[in-house]
Amino acid sequence: MRTAVAPNRKRRIFLRRIVPDPQAKSKGNYTLPAPGASTSRGRVLTGKRTRGICPCEYVFPFLIQPGNPGRFGKEGLSPMGAVPLLHPSPFRFIARPKNAMMRLVPMKKSRRHALGQHVLSSPAVLRKIVGVIDPKPDDVLVEVGAGRGAMTATLAETAGRVIAVEKDERLIPALTHDMPANVEVVHADILSVDFRELRRQAGIPMLRIVGNIPYSISTPLLFRVLDDREVFSDCVFLLQKEVAERITAGPGSKSYAPLGILLQNEFEARVAFTVAPGSFSPPPKVQSALLTLQRRRVPLHPGAADEPFRMFLRAAFAERRKMLWNNLAHRSTPATLTAAYAVHGIARNVRAEELSADALFALFRSLHS
Repeated sequence: MRTAVAPNRKRRIFLRRIVPDPQAKSKGNYTLPAPGASTSRGRVLTGKRTRGICPCEYVFPFLIQPGNPGRFGKEGLSPMGAVPLLHPSPFRFIARPKNAMMRLVPMKKSRRHALGQHVLSSPAVLRKIVGVIDPKPDDVLVEVGAGRGAMTATLAETAGRVIAVEKDERLIPALTHDMPANVEVVHADILSVDFRELRRQAGIPMLRIVGNIPYSISTPLLFRVLDDREVFSDCVFLLQKEVAERITAGPGSKSYAPLGILLQNEFEARVAFTVAPGSFSPPPKVQSALLTLQRRRVPLHPGAADEPFRMFLRAAFAERRKMLWNNLAHRSTPATLTAAYAVHGIARNVRAEELSADALFALFRSLHS
């Protein structure tokens, strides 16, 4: 379908609906005020004829006031309903500029949609997840996004204590009703929870953190786990499959990324199993996976989780299709890069995603020694 562009004004008009006018016999011009312009000045638009459709007249809904149909032609009225058209026309296109439509008709999201919540509704998948978590009487579990409490109650049957963290205030009454005595409900955003204070209050050396993670906070929460790695013995997260693959990926994979390198340095990461969208309510558009992170007794590379190495990885993977040399050129001199590459036997044309975590950390140490 053709679009109409006002003279001297590069603005596409997206046709939403066409109302034929049988009485139209020719094209015509008319003037209507631009948004915010004085009523004495306007822009002249020319009606266009579309293939197989009779001539019509442009009507811009974003200029029509409530109660005014905004029709013009015979009446000779502008869309504002108060300014006479200089050239009344029989053309009638009902159109809406895309940017005006997006501005004046915003998409409304439900509370659940805004929080990225997809409640696990499959009892079989729930039993599998609890089997992987395998709670013990001495464990203190922090559950992320407790929701309606289905997993909370199941975990509380064998765990010593469950701290259920939920952000949606509408779900708090259901969580606190008929829950076992060893369940503590915390109304808070998990990203703002002080895990070290929770550990101190629990009086144990380490916490376990589990849950069905909202997709919108998967990456920020994993970085929180990395920052507070001394607090957790392990993590069991149900999250987006793409994110889980990024955490467990190795070199040479498109999913190989800095977050996975950093987490694998501190945890043993694996994907236990995948979960189909039909196991959730409402069903997400992507598959999910159960990710397990088991804390290593000693990191593979001490100091790799600190900010200097994080900055190095961000620079190395900033543009994945570029050679690593070009990504690091603005941080090191050519002589320094040449010497470091020669020491570790790295080819000049290698990309960051082709190097192992060991090679990347060794290169980082050479460049910052």
